[in-house]
Amino acid sequence: MRPIRSFVVARSENCVIGCKTGVPWKLSSDLKIFRRLTIDHPIIMGRKTFESIGHPLDRRDNIVVSRDPMFNTAGITVAHDRVSALRLGDAAARRRGKNEVMIIGGAEIYRLFEDAVDIVYLTEVRAHVEGNARFDKDFSGWTVHARHEVPRSASDEYPFTLRLLLNPESSLARDSTGLSKAQERMPAGALEFA
Repeated sequence: MRPIRSFVVARSENCVIGCKTGVPWKLSSDLKIFRRLTIDHPIIMGRKTFESIGHPLDRRDNIVVSRDPMFNTAGITVAHDRVSALRLGDAAARRRGKNEVMIIGGAEIYRLFEDAVDIVYLTEVRAHVEGNARFDKDFSGWTVHARHEVPRSASDEYPFTLRLLLNPESSLARDSTGLSKAQERMPAGALEFA
């Protein structure tokens, strides 16, 4: 059986996920949650997302999707298409003893992989912001398995809600083993609905 494939995405109320300078908000709490969700897992991202981060993320297999045959940087594995990225991610997950591959953006990558995803960790930023990168996929038909409300704090520009969403068409998303591991990485206090 293949590993679970998950999106980790943060978007505003008007579906903005990025701007020319990177992320259009400061959410220290969400960055901590992102690390907790992705640590020790393979992550798949686009070249623009990788370049906005500026370096490989530690304790993760960094798989970068790029059509540029000359693109390469130390600490990453380059995939030139969706099939090879998924194959590399699945192999890295098995090598690490994990049952999940995390896809972290940007907008083109989310659209490229949106029909291959079992679980979404969706941070809903409670703000309308300006930005040039949008991801407006409708998740209204997905099952909300858990939810965590994070109020605005001194280190967070806006309040936000983290939701663990399950693809109703995915048998892997409903598998109790995979779900329990996903639930373990949610913040303490996340409400369970299942």
